[in-house]
Formats: sequence, C-alpha cells, structure tokens
Amino acid sequence: MIPYAATATVDDPRDLMRKVQKAKSTKGFKFLHILCPCPTGWGYPSELTVELSRLAVDTKLFPVFEVENGVNYTINRQPKGTHISEYTKKQRRWRHLTDEDLLEFERNIEQRWKRLVYLAGYKSSDEGEQAELT
Repeated sequence: MIPYAATATVDDPRDLMRKVQKAKSTKGFKFLHILCPCPTGWGYPSELTVELSRLAVDTKLFPVFEVENGVNYTINRQPKGTHISEYTKKQRRWRHLTDEDLLEFERNIEQRWKRLVYLAGYKSSDEGEQAELT
C-alpha cells in the first residue's frame, strides 16, 4: 500500500507545493502525478500551458486528488464540467478525433470521474466544505 499519492497541475502552484511538502513528510513510498502540458509534443502555443492545465481539470480529464494509505481519497478541486472539446480543439494531437470519438471520450471521462467520486465518498477539500460532486 502506498502511504501517499496525489495528482497536481502546473496551474495551481500552492496545491502542488502543499502536496510536495506532504509527500516529503510522509514515511515510505510516495507518488506525485503532475500534469505539465508540452507545447512541442501536444502542438499548441506555449502561452496556453496554464490554460490547458486548468481545462484538463475542468473537463474531468485530469482530476486533482490525493490518496492516503491507499484508501482515503480526497478530491482537491471541483471541475467545472467543461466539455472535452474545449480542451482538445486547442491541441494538434487531438485533431484526428471525430465528433463520435469525442462523445466516447466524454463518456469514458465521466465514468472514471464517477468512480473517483465514489472512492472519495463524496468528500471534497475544495474550500474546506463538503461538496456534492456530479
């Protein structure tokens, strides 16, 4: 069992630093999955890096959460529910996707999100309040 695992993005440096500090103070193995978009590989202008990080969270593609002791899940940021096309249309790497592909992509993202919400027990650390996550 991993004592601490978390996801973070480059658009929220406070959250990222808090998680790095938490990982440093946790005994045992730690895992941080940090989303940092790549302008060259993903095919977008570099000035969109922070925006794409935010969109990845807001579309539920890249949820921001923590897992402690393999069982205690906390969702750190509530996504806005932005449609996945807002994220994909800004990047060359997704240009081959059809409307049908995007629909399937959206369904898969929603299914994974519902599983994460279930694992987190409908808790959210966003602004220290319980949130209903859909």
